[in-house]
Amino acid sequence: MLFLQGFLQKHPEMQGRQLFITGESYAGHYIPAISAYLHKQQDPSINLVGFAIGNGWTSPYQQYPAYNSFSYENKLIGGVQHQLLKAGFAACQLAIESGVWFAALEVCQLGVSTILGLPVAPRFNVYDIREKCEHPPLCYDFSRVDRFLARADVQKALGVEGRKWQDCNMEVHTFLLGDWITDLSS
Repeated sequence: MLFLQGFLQKHPEMQGRQLFITGESYAGHYIPAISAYLHKQQDPSINLVGFAIGNGWTSPYQQYPAYNSFSYENKLIGGVQHQLLKAGFAACQLAIESGVWFAALEVCQLGVSTILGLPVAPRFNVYDIREKCEHPPLCYDFSRVDRFLARADVQKALGVEGRKWQDCNMEVHTFLLGDWITDLSS
């Protein structure tokens, strides 16, 4: 809220304009909370019109077992593995219910890794299961984006001179694990 208020003070021409908040994946933890907060504030300078989440991570309790169902239905795993993973994801849900999130994360990720492979070397493209993962770990060649975002003129335009762009920063990812198991679906 403070950021938006500061931004709108600096750019008063933006006050009252339509605002859509969007994100994907882990933003499922933040987009609903931010949107609900802004909606409750009823600040006339912030015209929140809507929000969207693509492939959002909102409810680990519900979403972890869905990996098993989805994988079986799409023939990524066989019947025996599907039955074993049912038990594994039931244990995952129990671990989540226990509130010992570090243990829950380990149990739950074990099941996911069984299906997907190691995060650094996925068995298939997790964004399009019909394809192989040609450029692990993200499966796509982002070198053109990387070169573009490393250009001095682009960094200057974005106001991030002297910083290094990374597609996926494991240090940031590690810090996000602290609330990975948090359910934000309600």
